[in-house]
Formats: sequence, structure tokens, C-alpha cells
Amino acid sequence: MPLFTNIHPYRVNSAQSIRIRTLETEAAQLLQENISLREQVIRLTAELDRRNHSAEILSNVSATKREMEKKVQEMMKLVGGLSALPHVGGSKEKLVMRPKPAEERVWRNEYLLKVEQEQMGLEAISEDVVYPRKSLRYVLAAVGSSQLLT
Repeated sequence: MPLFTNIHPYRVNSAQSIRIRTLETEAAQLLQENISLREQVIRLTAELDRRNHSAEILSNVSATKREMEKKVQEMMKLVGGLSALPHVGGSKEKLVMRPKPAEERVWRNEYLLKVEQEQMGLEAISEDVVYPRKSLRYVLAAVGSSQLLT
């Protein structure tokens, strides 16, 4: 009988070993499912944050659009009001641009030249009766066109 008495604990031990393996497999499956659910929660949270941010931007855009529409309406009222103003100036002739007097043109050119030279840090080259500008015609007349061709 000693043989039969040892068989029962082996059977119980074997059944418990099988049950332990089954529980370990089930625990691994539950752990895998837990990890996939956490990944899904993280992904959905990020998507919700993006949507909330998009909704916030959309509301800002909508508010800006309303403000711009109000400004356009104000501008249209102003333009409409301009047509109601009386016409000043008598005739509807186009304004004729008159040439500027020579003194004003010279003064303006000198002023612009000085401003440019100040910006570049160069001294002005004066042009007047004492130091006339020497163009190519002046050089040709002084040297003689025959000497340049040879």
C-alpha cells in the first residue's frame, strides 16, 4: 500500500501545477490587455487635447472674424458717408501737375544727395560753375575724337 498512498499527492501536485500555469498565462494576458488599454487612454487623451486646442483656436479665429466684419461695416459706412459730402473745387477737371521750379529741384536733389552720402559715409562731390560735371562729350571734345579711335 505504500505505493498507492504516494500517487494521490502526485496527482494533486500535478493538478496544482497545471492550475498555476493556467493562472500565469491568464495573468500575462491580463497584463497585455492592461498595457494596450493604457496606450489607448494615452492616445485618446492626446487627441482630446488636440481637439480642445483646435476648438480654442477656432473660437479665437471666429472672434477675430467678427471683429474684422465690424471694421468692414464701419469702413463701408465711412465710404458711404463720403459720397454724401458736397464736392469742393467747383469743376471736375483733373488736377494738372505743374513742374517744380528749378531752384526747388536743385535744392531737393542736393538734400537727397547729402542724405544718401551721410548714410553711406561719403563726402559730397560738389557740382557748380567752378567744377562742372565732365561727361563723355566733354572728354571727347577736349581730347579729340581722332586720338581715341587710334
